[in-house]
Amino acid sequence: MARVARELGVTVRAIYHWVPSRAALLEAATLRAQESLPVPARTGDWRADLRRYRDAMFEWLDTHPGVLDVQLVEGIAAVGPRVLTAHEEGLALFADIGFAPRRARLLYAEYANWVAATYHFHIRPHRRTAGGPDVFEQVVTDTHAAARPDAQPLTAAAGVMTLDDRVESGFEWLLDSIEATLSRPDPDAADVRAHDARP
Repeated sequence: MARVARELGVTVRAIYHWVPSRAALLEAATLRAQESLPVPARTGDWRADLRRYRDAMFEWLDTHPGVLDVQLVEGIAAVGPRVLTAHEEGLALFADIGFAPRRARLLYAEYANWVAATYHFHIRPHRRTAGGPDVFEQVVTDTHAAARPDAQPLTAAAGVMTLDDRVESGFEWLLDSIEATLSRPDPDAADVRAHDARP
């Protein structure tokens, strides 16, 4: 609050004339950031749509890097109109793939968790170090560099992957998992069909 006051050129006490608490200020800032939250597009190519949405979210998080901290560290989960729109379109995208609403929600949540975690733990630290390796990346690099072909043949053979390679490989695994889920029975789909069949 002291830093905000300095940047505004007012006293800390003056801030509380406008907001009742620090948490209220963080919630208001989060809601303001959400006004530019990307909304997933639905073109009929769900893999490409999810990839474009991922990239748009990474870009949005670059613009508003504190949003994840407010949620993860401060525990403030503000939900503005744009979040509701993005969520509805995300569910619609998964429904277009062929999932009933409940399973669509679960898969969309896993997708969103993957995007947030990948950004928070890999992309953001990488960008903070101006493209240099973050701590996680350095550990991976050092592990592979220290591996001896006679003692750790798999680690030595695997080599080092770039951050982009890891992000893309992880994302392909996520998309393949979503596709594989299509072939699993969905008990909620039967409930939806029964509900739709009622007069």
